[in-house]
Order: sequence, then structure tokens, then C-alpha cells
Amino acid sequence: MSFDHRLENNNPYELTHTQLEESIRSMTLRAESVLIMLESEFIMNNGDRLTDEIIFGVLNSVRMEVLDIRSTVSNYHDFQRQQMELENHDEQ
Repeated sequence: MSFDHRLENNNPYELTHTQLEESIRSMTLRAESVLIMLESEFIMNNGDRLTDEIIFGVLNSVRMEVLDIRSTVSNYHDFQRQQMELENHDEQ
């Protein structure tokens, strides 16, 4: 299963430094936005509380963003390491 669509048309295995930064920025903004919206659920007492199921879904959404960030950075690191190994091999 491919989740490439999550990185806004970037190949998750061949990101440039700029694409990595932009991807991480987008993912953190999405997670932060969801948390800010959920924050009002606990700060304001408007009587219409979200169900536990909805709160769970919201928190799971943020968790998935965090896992996407971890995976993106890991894939970027692996790709960069492979590139360095190829360069070192070519120099020999």
C-alpha cells in the first residue's frame, strides 16, 4: 500500500532537504491544528461534549501524523545513507 499522497506529490524515498522540511512542516501543522481544535473541548464548557469515540478518532489522527513524520524522516535518512554509500563506492 502506498501512502505517497500523504507527502503532497513528493517521493518519500527521494526527498530533497527542502521537500523534507516542507513535508514535515505540513504534517506538524495538520497535527497542531487538530489538537488546537480539540483543546477547546476541554477549555470551554459549552455543554455539548464530543463523544469518547470522536475524541479517540481525533487523537488517533494526530498519532498517525506523528507516525508519518517518523516514517518520512526515517526514509529520508535511509535514502541519504544509500546515496553516500554509492558515492563512496564510486570514488573507489
